[in-house]
Amino acid sequence: MTGSLDPSKAAGKIVICDRGGNSRAQKGVVVRDAGGLGMILANTEYYGEELVADPHVLPSAALGQKAGDEVKKYASSVRNPTAAIASGGTQLGIQPSPVVAAFSSRGPNPLDPRVLKPDIIAPGVNILAGWTGAVGPTGLSSDKRRGAGRSTNIVKYTRTVTNVGNPGTYVVSISSESRAVKISVEPGVLSFSAVNEKKSYTVTFVARSMPSGTTSFARLEWSDGKHKVKSPIVFTWT
Repeated sequence: MTGSLDPSKAAGKIVICDRGGNSRAQKGVVVRDAGGLGMILANTEYYGEELVADPHVLPSAALGQKAGDEVKKYASSVRNPTAAIASGGTQLGIQPSPVVAAFSSRGPNPLDPRVLKPDIIAPGVNILAGWTGAVGPTGLSSDKRRGAGRSTNIVKYTRTVTNVGNPGTYVVSISSESRAVKISVEPGVLSFSAVNEKKSYTVTFVARSMPSGTTSFARLEWSDGKHKVKSPIVFTWT
């Protein structure tokens, strides 16, 4: 519960917590507020091997009862136990494959097998989904995380060009009728040594706020002093 951990014991450590009593994510908040660096959430006999994914506020690992008991046994038998929590990423081909939860709508209807279920089963568990900006993913008042954390005024595009002529070095230049958008190109020089050689470059646009419906134009140009390759650019604020 809130304030139940002694910061002098939890600070800088990975804390083992038993599941139950309060929400899983709330336990992580308590660990974080006490200075903990991570949390191992271990199932008790009541929850068995059932695992639920949560958007925890700090690095966390959920363990079934068997693994949780082993971790507790290790932690209590070693003078200075150590642990590390690392993301395993998305794993494919895992056996057994995920199955529909026992409490969900498996179908057909047990009362009348002629009644088919709809094309979506519910309720669900461990569903990957987004969330609105009104609340954080845990629903806790202390969770201030919002959105994707990405600036919407910065846009990047990568393009690839092919040399169809003699070897040469091309330098980029930008002309724009508006100062509301800053345009940069990386790299600013492309050197070709053979016909059909391909090179890629990335254009970054950083825009200031403008009234909705505003339109502006710019031009990106590569030149070796003799040949010019031009790309028109159009900006529209929505």
